[in-house]
Amino acid sequence: ASVDNALKSKLVLIDSLLGDVLSTPGSRVLDFGCGTGLLLQHLGGLCAGAFGLDVSLQSLKATRGLRTAQFDGKQIPLASNSLDCALAVCVFHHITESKRADILAELGRVLNPQGKLVIIEHNPFNPLTRWVVGRCEFDRHAELLSPGQLQRLMMSAGFSTISRGHFFAVPPWTKWLSRADAMLARLPLGAQHYGMYTPATQTEY
Repeated sequence: ASVDNALKSKLVLIDSLLGDVLSTPGSRVLDFGCGTGLLLQHLGGLCAGAFGLDVSLQSLKATRGLRTAQFDGKQIPLASNSLDCALAVCVFHHITESKRADILAELGRVLNPQGKLVIIEHNPFNPLTRWVVGRCEFDRHAELLSPGQLQRLMMSAGFSTISRGHFFAVPPWTKWLSRADAMLARLPLGAQHYGMYTPATQTEY
């Protein structure tokens, strides 16, 4: 299937952060909030143990051929310590603020002691992002998280070592622009940002 440039850039970022896990035979990877499976189908091509969860049964019906299950909004239907990594891509701004910590705690429960967690969100400090989100029907009730808010949320849920960065500072239309975007990752310019928990790293600011 064809992949648009935005998804390509996400895949490059995910590979740079989680490539070691995705390439390890037997790894179990969760796409939390997988929607219609656009990202999940590419993760599945990299990792046989990739599967997705989403609250929307209608969205899951579009993920034919992919390993998915419905999330009840409270408990992840997986055993404790059973995942090697989890991804949540542009999901948490759709979750009510009062429920975010509980869901993060659930993600922590299902990750094994060496498991990694990556959360990608829209950057509320980017004017273009706010303009796009403000005109998107799907994001009508979204509450965007700043990088600082995301880091504090993750740390409050017990994810003590957080690295973070930005991307989409420039449109990822060519390889040269993609490389330029990577060089700007530490600056708060990107349209999106990420927070990553991994037990092997030290906190970065």
